[in-house]
Amino acid sequence: MIKSVFLFIISICLSFTLLGQSSQISESGGVIMLIDLEKSNTANFERGSYNGKPHVLGDTITSLLDKVESTYVYYKESTGAYSSMEKNIEKPIIYSSLQKVIKYYDKLLRKDKIESQKAKEDLLLILNNGIALKNFKTETFELNLKATRNKAELARLFEKVRFQN
Repeated sequence: MIKSVFLFIISICLSFTLLGQSSQISESGGVIMLIDLEKSNTANFERGSYNGKPHVLGDTITSLLDKVESTYVYYKESTGAYSSMEKNIEKPIIYSSLQKVIKYYDKLLRKDKIESQKAKEDLLLILNNGIALKNFKTETFELNLKATRNKAELARLFEKVRFQN
């Protein structure tokens, strides 16, 4: 009896010791890697990426959608008892307006209200302008976007953008 209790205690101590020192994920996925928050570098955030299916207008539009995501979306580790990756958006008004315009063009394409070539040209200009806006002061442009409820007008605002060097 005493021998079995003693072996039980030793096995518990060994399991805690072995599990506490594990630092790699096994192939079977049984071990979880823990990250020391004191040593993590918060300056290097994970960027977002487009994870939808390929766009109906082709790979060029799909790659621009990925570029929009990586430009405006980043993830950082949240604090608390159950830490996870927290999604953050830089210039959220521009980002959400771009998402509305993309959905608007997708809807126009589904209902055959626009030719695919025209939609592709428009989206190329809109997405490229949207990506470039990240590096400029956009307070007044964001106010215009915020005041606009019509998605066609949102698209026109992005098409009208001109950059000064």
